[in-house]
Amino acid sequence: MSKFPLPAEVRRHLLLCATPAKAKCCDPAVGAEAWDRLKKRVKEAGLDMGSKTPVLRTKVDCLRVCKDGPVLMVWPDGICYGHVTADAVDRIVDEHLVGERPVEDLIIGRSSWQPEEGGYETAESGGCGGGGGEGKSPCMSVPDW
Repeated sequence: MSKFPLPAEVRRHLLLCATPAKAKCCDPAVGAEAWDRLKKRVKEAGLDMGSKTPVLRTKVDCLRVCKDGPVLMVWPDGICYGHVTADAVDRIVDEHLVGERPVEDLIIGRSSWQPEEGGYETAESGGCGGGGGEGKSPCMSVPDW
């Protein structure tokens, strides 16, 4: 049994490309400020791990968008926000995560994150580029933004 208490249901997962090692898309200082604000605002909004359906957040090095950063992807909504400053984080938390209305003027890309007809490919079935991974996690293609 895991010592890390995972919630039974996760409402959303936020992936923020905030402090890239190769700063192609944004100033890492701007990304670090956005990350700090995101952690604070998710908690203030009652969406952290203590809630019934939490919003998970992860700081990533790179989302391979490499422009318009910092970049925030919202899963499973399929929304990619660009130019995510600390002020933009406030709007995204208030309008999208709490208010259930995406912040249209900050969106730089969308994806349905849905499997193609015929079901999910899995690493086990030779899908995901045939990479030989384990498990039955669904593959998803990354849109060309």
